[in-house]
Amino acid sequence: MRERYGSFWYAAVFFMLPVLLGTGCERFPRDPQHSLKQVQERGKLRVGVVSHKPWVTGNAPGKPGGIEASLLEAFARELEVEIEWHWGSAQEHFEALKHYELDVVAGGITRSNPWRKEVGFTSPYYVSHAVVGVPQSGERISSVEGRAVALRPDSGLHHLLKERGARPFKRGYLENVDMPVAAEAWEIERLGLRKTDITLTKRRYVMAVPSGENALIMRLENFLMQKASPGRVEKLLAGRSQE
Repeated sequence: MRERYGSFWYAAVFFMLPVLLGTGCERFPRDPQHSLKQVQERGKLRVGVVSHKPWVTGNAPGKPGGIEASLLEAFARELEVEIEWHWGSAQEHFEALKHYELDVVAGGITRSNPWRKEVGFTSPYYVSHAVVGVPQSGERISSVEGRAVALRPDSGLHHLLKERGARPFKRGYLENVDMPVAAEAWEIERLGLRKTDITLTKRRYVMAVPSGENALIMRLENFLMQKASPGRVEKLLAGRSQE
């Protein structure tokens, strides 16, 4: 009896396997709104950019520069399409993504952005740590409590320093300061400062696409894996951070 039922199940699996495989793999990855196909048919990649040095530099109505703008230009060349740049705020661009009015949004977006629940994010292509650095000739420190710490106004580190008891001091430029500096590790190195063991946060950089557009996001992710290795991004950061 056991042999009989065993033979039955083997036969069932044998005949059903092609059907199951065909169903599971059909047209994967899929774009419900055919975003990738429409980009290729349209001949244009619609990119929303937010000015955020060094990831995206410049201002409307000019052509953007910066690391992510350069990466997306290369991505468009790979797709053999042109880029249609759209300047605006992150809020405006994410709303446009929700309605499939843009294909990609870039501008120093990190994985922690609350819009991750409403639009699609690529896998992080670069991970950075925000740390505290000190002048090479300065005092070695293990805490920022009670200390004045310089930071850029748009760094997003003010509240993290306050939580540690520091006195944040916002500055437009961080060169030649005589106090500890809070910034991302790559900038601390560029400034010629000595990194301490004080890490404030980790940032995972991504790009955004419309939610559920799997073919487009996978194509962009594969491109970023090939062209935006951590070492290459760090070289670009060292060269472009003052654009």
